[in-house]
Amino acid sequence: MTFRDEDSLLRSGNGHNGSPCSHSTHRTVRLFMPYADANSVRLRFAAEASARVTVSLLKRIPGGYAFESCAGCMLDRSASA
Repeated sequence: MTFRDEDSLLRSGNGHNGSPCSHSTHRTVRLFMPYADANSVRLRFAAEASARVTVSLLKRIPGGYAFESCAGCMLDRSASA
């Protein structure tokens, strides 16, 4: 898989159900560090923002890892609950 393929995969889903996310609040955070450090950053982010955004699992990208967050997806989930 090329970098371009992985980049399009990162933009294609919200990390929870794999469906496309078109919310303006959707963000991809790229971390160019080892897995353990990147996951630590993701977990701290998720703990502090858990009531406001959804946070995906880590995904491998060239040179590091990435995760996605989206406040719009959280609003959609809370509205359907």
